[in-house]
Amino acid sequence: MFLAIITVAFGFYLLFKAIPTGSEFSIWYPVTIAFLFFITHIILCFLHPDVDEIILPLIAFMSGLGLIFIYRIEPALALKQFIWMTVSILSMWITVIVIKKYNFLEKYTYLWALTGIFMLIITIMFGTEVNGAKLWINFGSVNFQPVEIVKFMLVMFLANYLSHHQKLLVARSNVPGWWRINIRYFIPLIIIWTLSLLILIFQRDLGMALLLFGIFITMFYTATGRGDYCLFGIIMFLAGAYACYYKFTHFQIRVSSWLNPWIDMENRGYQITQGLMALGSGGMWGKGLGLGDPTWIPAVETDFIFSAIGEELGLLGSTAVIICYIILIGRCIRMAMFSKNMFNKILIAGITAVFTVQTWVIVGGVIKLIPMTGITLPFISYGGSSLLSNFIALGILFGLGER
Repeated sequence: MFLAIITVAFGFYLLFKAIPTGSEFSIWYPVTIAFLFFITHIILCFLHPDVDEIILPLIAFMSGLGLIFIYRIEPALALKQFIWMTVSILSMWITVIVIKKYNFLEKYTYLWALTGIFMLIITIMFGTEVNGAKLWINFGSVNFQPVEIVKFMLVMFLANYLSHHQKLLVARSNVPGWWRINIRYFIPLIIIWTLSLLILIFQRDLGMALLLFGIFITMFYTATGRGDYCLFGIIMFLAGAYACYYKFTHFQIRVSSWLNPWIDMENRGYQITQGLMALGSGGMWGKGLGLGDPTWIPAVETDFIFSAIGEELGLLGSTAVIICYIILIGRCIRMAMFSKNMFNKILIAGITAVFTVQTWVIVGGVIKLIPMTGITLPFISYGGSSLLSNFIALGILFGLGER
């Protein structure tokens, strides 16, 4: 933890040297981050002394690094992110304490699913469209993205359902017509598959649909080990996505910009080409904190913050960030493997799937491995609703990890 905090503090120092016009108040950012995370460490020492000791310092480093780059891009956004980070860490404390006293997550199987579906319907009906996708609900000056909460509602529903029906879902039978007996147990899972396609259709959000389906496939395989079912689900999802490609112009623009953004650099391909040029200009060592030009990239504080990291910290810095995510995912998987309770095991695997798929989708989009989608990089990108949901999920991990 000391190493993570010192690294973040040194990053802020370099940034203040490169941008001397920064606010004096911003010096409290690293101090407050250090205080909040050390208090978190003390809480875990008393409530969950056997929980994984590597995850919290990783989160402290990544969230601190994210705040550094958001401050570098726009100090006013950094203040908002700082406030959201404080609220998120406090919410994580509450989650850890509540789960320690009342483990209610396993009791309400369908409540989580119905709540998530209700939030999606509200977003589709009353949401604000941004960049072709309906994702935001506005409460005055506060913008909230309900899908960030919905993805963890889906995780809790699937963990409940799969843990209760694991033996029935994994059963194989040589009796003709065995599917007539077991098909009813797949109906809720088919509904979730349909839901991911409906998000693709009505919200026109390819990234979130891919994320929800990735969570579904990962948790289903964790519970059953049935690769044939997962393969069938993937084929069906790809077929639905292929049909949506011909239905919606928004998807066609995304795919054409991914295949060859250079033919329309000033319009459709502007964001991805600027991001690629920023990564290329960073070289091996980077230009240095505060010495690049990340503001040329549209939505750099959210979708393309990885490009800003690659430009100013270079290949080594961006690779270090990816390694941090790999370690985080590895420790979470280890936590799931050592969990004795099947519900906890599947739930931890689902939360890990959220972090994994989300990181893969956003980094893959930035480096042009896959079509770009509007998803935030966990713990680093600007976004209050994303930060809040991720820290609450982290509190669930800490609450269940030692059991």
